[in-house]
Amino acid sequence: MRVFLAGATGVIGTPLVPQLLAAGHHVTALTRSVLRAAQLEAVGADPVVCDVFDADRVRAAMTHASPEAVLHQLTALPARLDWADPGMFDPNNRVRTEGTRILLDAAVASGARRIVAQSIAFVYAPTGDRVKDESAALFTDAPPPLGGLVAAVVEHEQRVTATAGIEGLVLRYGMLYGPGTYHDRRGSTADDIIAGRMPLVDGATGVYSWLHVEDAASAAVAALEHGAPGTYNIVDDEPATQPQWLPVLARALGADPPAAAATPPPPESPEMSLRGASNAKAKRELGWRPRYASWREASSPASRERSAPPIRLHCRSEASCSSKWASALRYSSVAQLTRATPSAASSPSDGACGRRMMFTGPRISDMKRRNASASHSAMGYTQSTPASR
Repeated sequence: MRVFLAGATGVIGTPLVPQLLAAGHHVTALTRSVLRAAQLEAVGADPVVCDVFDADRVRAAMTHASPEAVLHQLTALPARLDWADPGMFDPNNRVRTEGTRILLDAAVASGARRIVAQSIAFVYAPTGDRVKDESAALFTDAPPPLGGLVAAVVEHEQRVTATAGIEGLVLRYGMLYGPGTYHDRRGSTADDIIAGRMPLVDGATGVYSWLHVEDAASAAVAALEHGAPGTYNIVDDEPATQPQWLPVLARALGADPPAAAATPPPPESPEMSLRGASNAKAKRELGWRPRYASWREASSPASRERSAPPIRLHCRSEASCSSKWASALRYSSVAQLTRATPSAASSPSDGACGRRMMFTGPRISDMKRRNASASHSAMGYTQSTPASR
């Protein structure tokens, strides 16, 4: 299947690209980073260097790719969660609303038959059952910054599932863990746990549903060919309260056992009010099963080192393979050096989308000198700094 992937080098996109290629799909991969584009090309995808908010060029790139399906994995999450900042999620909300509209318009214009878009499974209204299915109400009256996030999610999901002329599936991901997330060893939440800044709330009743990034990717692959349009919770099999998961994560990080909270948090705090999610529909209709059925199964998940996508070359000749191998190693090293610096990825200076050898625009070889001097860490709008959904 011809697949257009937006957000190809983010927290989920990184494991998703090799999974798509292994399943035999032809992948056109959207990213803003020329360095990441070189990596994508090396592993066998066709990279497109473009800003998702450039509607005309996104449409032109997608029309040229002529995908049968579009995968929307774009986010713009902060490096650290600061709940005192009412505008914390504004960049991500723009991606969910304006970015989704642009991608959908381009998908319909290109003749794609299906779009699969990510969403989140931890914004259910804090009433009733502790574990929710997809029919449960969302927390639409939440205070800021969560309220703005939920409003963007509602608009995003309605647009994906209700746009005429295309089948729309929404994957509501649980709390992500694994390489590149907030809970990875280099993530801000992990940093707080190691530093003893996250107390254990004894008696907490909020329920967290978890998901490994590899399982998030495999659900997207499954949704390309299975399932009716609609929403699906993509989570593991074991919802857990904070007193259950926090000591396990602390131990995996090599941190001291978390101290008990001096005072109980307010009732509206996530530790007390969060609702978990059921994955029964995804199992039944998508034929999907999480590789990590429980967050307990991934031994020391937070300790895994972040790594570049596996180098799996597709070559037509020994000479071309040697050239690609050298290019892949060079750009992989540069990406690893720049990955730890949280900053916005710079786009090509003329703003054009580029598809090497296949789409008119700046070529990778023409832009690599300009971009090598810039600091790159946002990958296809999914920051390579720890990000959780």
